[in-house]
Amino acid sequence: MAYVVVEFTEGGTLAVVFNEWLTPRKSEVFWPPYEDQKKYNRALKEKQEIMNNFSKKVLTDEDLLRYLENDEDSDLPILSDDDENNEVENHIESFDEITNYINTTSHSDEENVEVNDQLEELQGGSRNYINENEENVPITENTNNVENIRNFYESHQLTNKNEVSWMGNVQYETRKVQWFEPVQEHVVDLPAPIEFFKKYIPDHIFTQMSEKTNLYAIQKNIARFPPTTPEEIKKFFGIHIVMGNLQFPRVRMYWQKNIGIPLVQENMAFNRFSKLRQTVHLVDVNDRQGTVDRLWKVRDLYNSIRQRCQELPMETFLCVDEQMVPFKGQINIKQYIKNKPKKWGIKIFVLAGQSGLIYDFVIYQGSTTELNPIYSHFGLGAGIVMQLCDRITEKGHGLFFDNYFSTYHLLQYLQSKDIFAVGTIRINRFLHPVLPTDKNLKSLGRGSSEVSVSKDGIVITKWFDNKPVLVASNFVGIGTKDVCKRWDKASKNYIEVPRPESIKYYNNNMGGVDKVDFLLSIYRSYVRSKKWTIRMITHAVDIALVNSWLEYRSKAMELGVQKKYILDLLSFRQEVAEHLILHKDPPKKGQTIKRGTTCNNN
Repeated sequence: MAYVVVEFTEGGTLAVVFNEWLTPRKSEVFWPPYEDQKKYNRALKEKQEIMNNFSKKVLTDEDLLRYLENDEDSDLPILSDDDENNEVENHIESFDEITNYINTTSHSDEENVEVNDQLEELQGGSRNYINENEENVPITENTNNVENIRNFYESHQLTNKNEVSWMGNVQYETRKVQWFEPVQEHVVDLPAPIEFFKKYIPDHIFTQMSEKTNLYAIQKNIARFPPTTPEEIKKFFGIHIVMGNLQFPRVRMYWQKNIGIPLVQENMAFNRFSKLRQTVHLVDVNDRQGTVDRLWKVRDLYNSIRQRCQELPMETFLCVDEQMVPFKGQINIKQYIKNKPKKWGIKIFVLAGQSGLIYDFVIYQGSTTELNPIYSHFGLGAGIVMQLCDRITEKGHGLFFDNYFSTYHLLQYLQSKDIFAVGTIRINRFLHPVLPTDKNLKSLGRGSSEVSVSKDGIVITKWFDNKPVLVASNFVGIGTKDVCKRWDKASKNYIEVPRPESIKYYNNNMGGVDKVDFLLSIYRSYVRSKKWTIRMITHAVDIALVNSWLEYRSKAMELGVQKKYILDLLSFRQEVAEHLILHKDPPKKGQTIKRGTTCNNN
């Protein structure tokens, strides 16, 4: 059984009625909706009391709660304030309860199968249907937002979907691109690893963490918990870094007499370490202040890291991809991505360079993801790329992404900003391009390719390798072909396969986020906890360490430091851990740290 929310023009009465009570024109309703099913059917048959002085609309949660706060009456008990309906709880938090009530009061399995589209739109709160002078006109945003989107289309020269046209079997000449050239920084000396790390997680974060941890211990009345200090919090995280470096199978083994680690044993007792892991916090848990941010408990830490990422000079070629924070505990934004090494966890959208340096990121948290309302109009994938591209201020960058993000309007938007993009695509998002079928392309042989070009300069390349591959770009199509080696089952040998230029660009520049994921996975801080806050905090520390090391290595190479004197990631992490645990002073200017040692002169 389907339902609809109606509001009568006289008195503004709100009611939820069966969709069958609306006439075929959807402009009249049979009234009243009796509670007994037999009366419904009889009244429907006799067409009793047809009324047309109403407007039909789908309301958001806020609209519905506003009506209820104004003591509006309803014929559904869950929406009524009458004393006769005491058996049903009157107070509701969202429209989910109304939907559940309606579903549970349906009279047959067949009726339960039918899903009301309008109620689904209401749950999402993103779309309204208003039937006043026109029939079922979709209104996706309020008036101001619609005007903003219209201006956005005009300023970035975006084409309406019904105006997109394609040409097939044509020659497309690769655009001449003036690539962005990064400014080379003048490096005078090489700071110590701890100095790079402090740019991401400064001392005030550790101070804040110690204060909020002590407050949490008091609020929860945790027994035998002496107040902690910023220095002890640093030790706590230094020990976590050591655990990521060594990766013993059990945490307690770091304190065992026969195989324990003196750096850990001599600086913190195991019981104290366990207490800190139980109580560590960044915020006052009783002071949420109405925020909808689901990651508010760790937001300050991630904002600090993101601020430093946004200060880094950018490379020419960038990519956007998903990153997973491994976690299988309880949190309502947990995701499953089957093609990731860590399939369960919290998803982060990352903008990274070829080197693996992270320049910006957005943590996915469902409907409360921090996304510009105008960008969200183009869908989550495209909106995320647009949001991350706000970080790109110079012209001439190359940007690469996979088919999760690619849309026609996204490529147009990037074209308007002089960002040259290539991405794999899902063909149903690109409005029927003119391309050969898979069978026809396969008949032309392995390595064959065709393009389809729109009047806006967007080009789709279809290339047959083992199977068809589709990429779209705003600057390159087949272009100058090169060859790639592929295994041939028939000849049981490697063969050379022609490859379009757009595929070459994509393959050479898409691996930045995968590289940082690999570096994170090598020495990931060991945490076995059901608390998502601990997992997110240690992941933030790992991000800070990897980005710090990539910065350090880049500056060391610019200074011409011999490779044997440049710390690898493990030595870099260990050096940072020792400084956090022992509070050592960083090396003086002119000193470098040889791999595997501490504070040796060059």
